Amino acid sequence: MTHEYSGPIVTRKDALAAGLLRYFTGRPCKHGHIAERQVSNWTCMACADLKELARRTADPGPNRKRTKEWQARNPERHRAAVRRRRALDPERHRAQNRAWAKAHPAHSRAACARRYAEKTRATPPWADRRSVAAVYADAVRVTAESGVPHDVDHIVPLRGRSVCGLHVPWNLRIIPAIENRRKNATLDEELAITWHKEHGEVGRHRVQIIAPAEWVT
Repeated sequence: MTHEYSGPIVTRKDALAAGLLRYFTGRPCKHGHIAERQVSNWTCMACADLKELARRTADPGPNRKRTKEWQARNPERHRAAVRRRRALDPERHRAQNRAWAKAHPAHSRAACARRYAEKTRATPPWADRRSVAAVYADAVRVTAESGVPHDVDHIVPLRGRSVCGLHVPWNLRIIPAIENRRKNATLDEELAITWHKEHGEVGRHRVQIIAPAEWVT
């Protein structure tokens, strides 16, 4: 929460005329906050934020319940919001994950085992494991040379909602870690279509992919 707003000056009169909910005078409130104010009651938004934070801290239960209910009603919006937060501050997200794993070792080990099982199930017997390992080695090299964290991304996700890809070399690519966090387990359909047309036949092995019929015509 920021207590210093630097947007354009908008008087309450102009905000009312324009149908806006907030206005900004550039002058501090009685508590010294330079922030927007609510048109309806002149309330400083920074003061309102602090008041809400104090209320949630004093009694977090109801807020957690409302949050979980909203997340259950709006799963797509919730996932999109999480992806935005991860992309904006990936290091904070990694730190939170490390702290969570330390506080919940059993759950963390279960999650790692589940991820390993998914990769194992997605790795066919004929997959070239050395080539897969080489891709991960290249990701380490690119990270070291560029100074920018890079990950190995599954073009067609292993755990997508409508499609599941394989853990094979031609379904892997090296991308910046921030892009991989933003993509998460979503599918870039245009990229997947191109990928399928280029790699639909690999030697004598047909790529195993569950996809809409129009993708493979």
